[in-house]
Amino acid sequence: MNMRTFGRTFGRTFGRMLGVLVAALGAGMAMAGPLKDAEIAVNKGDIPAAIQILRPLAEQGVPKAQNDLGEVYGEVQYNQDKAREWYEKAAALGNIMAPD
Repeated sequence: MNMRTFGRTFGRTFGRMLGVLVAALGAGMAMAGPLKDAEIAVNKGDIPAAIQILRPLAEQGVPKAQNDLGEVYGEVQYNQDKAREWYEKAAALGNIMAPD
């Protein structure tokens, strides 16, 4: 492989890796807004708003949203069955914060 071929190959590979990294970081940053909004709603005592924000994210498989929804149900709404359901889903996706 000559230097020109190496440069093109490296450039394309690096560009793809950078694109994946930027997309992953962007997804994480995009998720921070709604999760923070749900936290603010809980702190204000607006539990229905928090659930309305968290449930769609949790249903999409976002482990942090699943764990937070479990906390809302378990600690605020005192619905242990729903709390366990969401904690188990979060744990199944590798969220180490979800209780056993």
